[in-house]
Amino acid sequence: VDVPQALAAEIRDRLLAVLFSQTVDIIDRDIGSAADLELGCQLAFAFRQGPLELSKSLDEALELDYAAFADSAATAAAREGISAFMEKRKPDFTGL
Repeated sequence: VDVPQALAAEIRDRLLAVLFSQTVDIIDRDIGSAADLELGCQLAFAFRQGPLELSKSLDEALELDYAAFADSAATAAAREGISAFMEKRKPDFTGL
């Protein structure tokens, strides 16, 4: 089935949201163990990682992204860009 990339991404994101919410529900209600859930998703859906491992990977990626953003936000170029935006002028990055 040929699906536009934007639609495929939206469907994927919605399915992942359902998967993560159901994962939390299954564990919170003690319906199954974390290991069973991981293995079941890997076998049933041919996932390389189960939902808990995937969630952990996403959390680690977000932490790296936040750290990189914090590092870049502290630069003179970032301050100039933000100031220029707030003052509704073109930024001047000369000498930065």
